[in-house]
Amino acid sequence: MTKDIPSRLCRTRGTTGQNKLIPQDIKKLLPKVRAVIKGTSLETFPKVTIMQRIMKLHFHFDLKKSKSGIPIAVATAIEPKNMKRLVSYTTPPEGLLLGDMFEAMYIHLLFGIKERSLGVIEASFISTFEETIRILLANWQLLVDDLANGTISETLQLDNNTRRALTAALGMGDPERAREVEREVKKGPIGIVKRIWPSIGYIGCIDNIGRKLYLETTVAKGVTIYSYGYGSSEGAQGVNLWPNDTEVSFLPYHEVAVFEFIPENEMDVESPETVFLHELEVGKIYEIVVTQACGFYRYRMGDVVQVVGYFGECPRVKFLYRRAILLTINNEKVSQAVVSAALKEAMGNWPNVSLEHFCVAESPLSPRLVDEKHTGYKHFYTFFLDIRSQSDELQLQDAIDIKVLPKLIDDGISSRHKRFESELRSKRLDPSKVFLVNSKAFWNLRQYILRIGQISAVQVKLPEKLRTPQMVDIMMSHVM
Repeated sequence: MTKDIPSRLCRTRGTTGQNKLIPQDIKKLLPKVRAVIKGTSLETFPKVTIMQRIMKLHFHFDLKKSKSGIPIAVATAIEPKNMKRLVSYTTPPEGLLLGDMFEAMYIHLLFGIKERSLGVIEASFISTFEETIRILLANWQLLVDDLANGTISETLQLDNNTRRALTAALGMGDPERAREVEREVKKGPIGIVKRIWPSIGYIGCIDNIGRKLYLETTVAKGVTIYSYGYGSSEGAQGVNLWPNDTEVSFLPYHEVAVFEFIPENEMDVESPETVFLHELEVGKIYEIVVTQACGFYRYRMGDVVQVVGYFGECPRVKFLYRRAILLTINNEKVSQAVVSAALKEAMGNWPNVSLEHFCVAESPLSPRLVDEKHTGYKHFYTFFLDIRSQSDELQLQDAIDIKVLPKLIDDGISSRHKRFESELRSKRLDPSKVFLVNSKAFWNLRQYILRIGQISAVQVKLPEKLRTPQMVDIMMSHVM
């Protein structure tokens, strides 16, 4: 199907079920995309100099090979032979080869806080950056002790060679910098990134879950989060040329693939009509179809985008949702965008709390969702919410009314989705349930996905829709 041998078979996250292997010519694709992103960042953030270092939040994934010898790995995997060339990163090569999520994050943070004049924090996805900051806030005492003494905590299960190499790279210790970091952490999480790294120019990561604005007002206050691209194992769908814009949008990267678009009213048709880039209309919604050079021909990714404008003759699009994770017990087809907007609106009634993560389960997925007292049709949605209080003194149960929250969410979805409203009104759907979960719930869900998915930690995107009874069991075990 292709005259060129793919340089890699990219393993997908399996967000919608089964992992897939996507043929890609990574060696040709990535340099082109990186050149555009680098040019945009240099133009937008001119104060970041080439001498400033980057804290790269990376997790290693062992490269396997197909029967014909093609490497199998995630798209962002770094080959070990290239590690020693990555001198702009604060983490030594031995740290970039760590695959355990906590250990890798800890080492990235240890060498990152050592670098006071850090220029950039870089991650594949915004969830990785957010989780790294959580680990900083939870383990700062260990980190500053290690930084002060030139040691690496024994809580990390590192092999002897890796520990020796990293300890040697850490040096004799820096007590002064350790005290500085400790002072800033004790001031609280708001603006902590800018306070620990006063010279930082930006945080580069793809915001695929809509967390950019929230983080820019909390831990990353005073720093721009540059959601630089729209990509996947299938290829590079777009690049963002406007890092400072509040609304993240992309130019489809038509130099590396051919894109077709299925109009919204054709998405459920058996053989839908498609249009090309120059035929897209502002405000309209489309599903992407991609053809790339390594054998993928007219592939429906399931990603849905909206056209928000034009840049010259090329349309600008923003990502809306994935069709495969619609909420659809009774064929309602409620999208992620609708659910997220309804949750945001509902949570606006309690300004002293913030929604960290959420996920939804359809009641037929697991008997654990249906209690013995439930007398309805047993078709309903269950929301699991990780909610945090903005004040340590404010108890969560006093900060939010859990009894009225389900109705607020249902009302918010109903106002945006007539079919959902109709199903509720006719009682073909029962009212939604809401459970608050503790802070370990989504971490354990992440670890479960890692165990079953044969993927790298860098690929893990916390699901907004649960798809297995085992995932439901994890969330139910953490209900507060």
